[in-house]
Amino acid sequence: MREVRSVEVDGSTSVVVVIEDEQGDSLTAVWHGRRELPGIGAESTLALTGTVTEVKGAKKMLDPSYTIISPNLEL
Repeated sequence: MREVRSVEVDGSTSVVVVIEDEQGDSLTAVWHGRRELPGIGAESTLALTGTVTEVKGAKKMLDPSYTIISPNLEL
């Protein structure tokens, strides 16, 4: 995982996670209405389930379900 952050847009908070694979391809996962995802940090390994959309070459998942494979041990 490359990045985990919380952003606020128009009064609504979302968690944004940018995941990068071994080839350098990235995917942005967004969970609307969340300030944090317990147990998830930049060093976590996740399995995501959901629909991937692509807009202008950027891959994104909105509110995917997730399983923590390897937690962020720095929390």
